[in-house]
Amino acid sequence: MTILGEIYFAVYASHRRDKNYQALQDYLSSMIIWPFEEAAAEEFGLILAEQKSKGRTIPPMDAQIAAIARLHDLTLLTADHHFQFVERLKIENWLV
Repeated sequence: MTILGEIYFAVYASHRRDKNYQALQDYLSSMIIWPFEEAAAEEFGLILAEQKSKGRTIPPMDAQIAAIARLHDLTLLTADHHFQFVERLKIENWLV
């Protein structure tokens, strides 16, 4: 839900709010929304602890995203460097 929240923020902060809101609703109708439930919260805590033990920090929103991806064995598409240090997280960067 973190990513979705960020997208809603972009919609509501845009100059074309109504058009972007409708485009987002159309897009979401075909998407799977992965919930942040208790198992994801546990994975989140584990990721933060792993990063702390390595002396690396990860923003909490990124840790939530990583937790959901790792918990469900998903591949995360990102260019964000924080994710490369999360063990057992499959990432791909399509920008390179």
